[in-house]
Amino acid sequence: MSLYGIAIGQLYRAWCVGDYDTLVMLNGLDDSTAAESDDEEQALEAEYNSALVTERNEGMLQVALDYLANGDKVFFAVGAGHMVGEGGLAQLLRD
Repeated sequence: MSLYGIAIGQLYRAWCVGDYDTLVMLNGLDDSTAAESDDEEQALEAEYNSALVTERNEGMLQVALDYLANGDKVFFAVGAGHMVGEGGLAQLLRD
């Protein structure tokens, strides 16, 4: 099995059991590896997470809010990485 397949399996298992902390860690949304990285690696990881998760979450939030404002009944599905963390869709919608 590829490393990608293993990572997806870990995400899936964490999601199934509701292991929030593992989801945050596996999605790189915590600082658990910061001590192992140099400044350049940390900056690249922050840029990557911003583009892949944070900025996309803001766009998805706006779409969800538009549906809610229209009173539409919809099913809105996103990947597990977009649900957790301080800037996750669940928290953004609560806010």
